[in-house]
Amino acid sequence: MREMSNRTFEKAINFISKKNYEQATKYIEEILSTDSNSIEGLNLIIFIKVQTKKFDEAEVYMKRLINVDPKNISNKFNYGKLLLDNGKFDKSLIENFEILNDYPTHVNALNNISYCYYQLKKYDDANYYVKKAIEYSTDGNLNLYKLYLKIQEFIKNFDEVKNYLNAINCKYDTCEIKNVFIEFYINTKNYNEANALLDDLLTSSFINPYTLFLKGLNEYSQKNFENALIFFNNSLKLNSKNIYIHYNIGCTLLQLNKYDEASKIFKNILEKSPEYKDAWINYGVTLHRQAKFSDALICFNKAIFLDDKSAEAWSNKGNLLFDLEKYEQAEECYLSAKNFDSSYYQGIYNHSLLLLATKDFLTGWKSFKYRWQWGGFSSTPIETSKPEWSGTPSNKRLFIWGEQGIGDQILYASMFSDLQSFPQEKIISVNKKLLPIFTRSFINLSFIEKDNLFPEERYDEHLPLGDLGGVLRPDIASFDSVHFPYLLHDVARTDKIREQLPNNGNLICGISWKSLNQDIGDYKSMALTELMPLLQKDGIDFINLQYGDTAQELQELRANNVHLYEVDGVDLFEDVDGVLSIIQACNIIITVSNTTAHLAGALGKRTYLLLPKGRGRLWYWHQSENGNLWYPSIKVIEQDKPGDWNSAMQKLMVEIRK
Repeated sequence: MREMSNRTFEKAINFISKKNYEQATKYIEEILSTDSNSIEGLNLIIFIKVQTKKFDEAEVYMKRLINVDPKNISNKFNYGKLLLDNGKFDKSLIENFEILNDYPTHVNALNNISYCYYQLKKYDDANYYVKKAIEYSTDGNLNLYKLYLKIQEFIKNFDEVKNYLNAINCKYDTCEIKNVFIEFYINTKNYNEANALLDDLLTSSFINPYTLFLKGLNEYSQKNFENALIFFNNSLKLNSKNIYIHYNIGCTLLQLNKYDEASKIFKNILEKSPEYKDAWINYGVTLHRQAKFSDALICFNKAIFLDDKSAEAWSNKGNLLFDLEKYEQAEECYLSAKNFDSSYYQGIYNHSLLLLATKDFLTGWKSFKYRWQWGGFSSTPIETSKPEWSGTPSNKRLFIWGEQGIGDQILYASMFSDLQSFPQEKIISVNKKLLPIFTRSFINLSFIEKDNLFPEERYDEHLPLGDLGGVLRPDIASFDSVHFPYLLHDVARTDKIREQLPNNGNLICGISWKSLNQDIGDYKSMALTELMPLLQKDGIDFINLQYGDTAQELQELRANNVHLYEVDGVDLFEDVDGVLSIIQACNIIITVSNTTAHLAGALGKRTYLLLPKGRGRLWYWHQSENGNLWYPSIKVIEQDKPGDWNSAMQKLMVEIRK
């Protein structure tokens, strides 16, 4: 009988090794039918139930095993761990504390208790027990330090972390433990602390490839992508088969807009590891940026197939459908992302842009607030203990703090006239280039430079500039309150500029053709030569409004006997007030989506706005029969397909002939 049991046991082990758990279970059940107290059989059936994630069934067998072998402390510990894995943290705590009653230095029980408290968000208790576990540990267990630092991400006692690291170095001065702390500092955006540890490790005689990788990650997190690429590649030289390093190189190339190289990296990764969900997502993002929409959609769908609860995959699919103007499908994707992970703030923010673009302002502004929770937003919120303004009149001092770029601040300034009607004292911070314009245009408001610190004792309530929309633009009807122009030019300066312009009866047209936005500027910009059909048209004199380095393009234009007038005494990048006067002196403006468009719109100047199709088209460029909702004097002219400026130019020429 014993010999038969051994053969059955061996068959079960064989099937387990092949991960054929269904067949293995049959043999184990045969063992338990003849000996219900078989320790070997119970251990095997518990293993299978855990591997197949049938935790409740595993619990039943675990209790039987403890009854059969009550003195085995490992059984009690495994039961507590099983409860933890099954999300039954309160019950797991009871079992692990029972172990501590008999074995007060049991490291694994202390670790489990800490993890349970961490899951229950009792971070001080979690911190206490994980430090006890580290104290009694004799092998420098990295998982203990990882848990300790996970907890610190919520406690945020960085001085304690630093002191703790110094104490640990006296006990275990190892590269691996320091790397764990470096990861913590990167995750909590303490980049200087991370860099100090990295510099220490990278000057040693032995260079750990993972340390080089972390150096790259630290640079990447600070958006120093060129530097990040150097360290990722150096790490790869020491660990060429590490697919995660390849993946991060691909992500870095994507950030550097090197789409062909990034695409090649992701494609190679997926040929070797077709189950790599994140690689599918970023391959899809890369293809989306290249306007390869069908291929990008395949990638996002593949990622969703691998993990149908991936908020990142659903959100990026939503971004793609948004750009394809399939708004209802995009909406479904964004809602799926939020449903699966309500803390995936990038998806909620992207959804807000869709809502605002489709003029659902009431809902859109509410979701727009989540831009601050998303770590990749272009601005940083102020640190303040003062409450946000609710939008009601009061006698309190209100601070509206600036965010985003100059164009966005001009757009939001269309609400300043409404804001002036509120009784409270109002202080608004904006880009310093806008100070003379805003001070002249809104005499009942006070303005300060955005980059200057404004002490919180000088205000009672605050609001980000972009959140004015939630208060003052809840629906389409609320736009009727805007009166144009809402920005006032310097009359004397405008008159002097007019003296420099041609006075031959021709139409005076200001033009701008580039955006310097680092993220989407290339999509919004066109080559000056693409405007050649317009520039060669008789009866129009063209005035240069383009800021940035345009010397090469202007030289090429002159070589084609086409002249673009330039105004002396105005720095087109720094002197925004001067640009405003040039725009006022023109009859019409033709521009791409940049600061020039906002200035022209705020002046109420007749403007033709050339827009890209898909990526690069910003949410506020609505178009209707009466013009743009934010700037009624602007006529939107869009590409027929991404990158096709020729189609936009053909439409523009038709408009100019009218």
